[in-house]
Amino acid sequence: MPQSLASHSGFPEAASQQCLRITRIAVADQARRLGVGRRLVAAARQAVMQEGLDTLGTSFGGSEELLQFWRACDLVPVRLGLNQEASSGEYPLQMLDGLSAVGQELVARLQQRLAEHWPTLLPLPGRR
Repeated sequence: MPQSLASHSGFPEAASQQCLRITRIAVADQARRLGVGRRLVAAARQAVMQEGLDTLGTSFGGSEELLQFWRACDLVPVRLGLNQEASSGEYPLQMLDGLSAVGQELVARLQQRLAEHWPTLLPLPGRR
């Protein structure tokens, strides 16, 4: 994830940061909406802090349900991809939480850049 942010977002310093990337959280259907996933993310955040890493992050096909989940886990959008993913049909979204001082600074700068470029990144009808 740091390398992706460095090359695609124009922040080469991202490549030198230490990030724990959560790739998947699976919760059984009957246990969903009970806070299990949020507790798993909280445990990962605690591990990141104990290890002295800079950020906690994830990337996924940007569905509304997943966006809501990750926002509830205090991660913020920092990069939106330009092409839909073949697997999900969604546009890829990267989200981070800065946990060290340099991680927080990077997240703030990435959010600012995303906000400035948001109008050109929004998926438009007919754009593929």
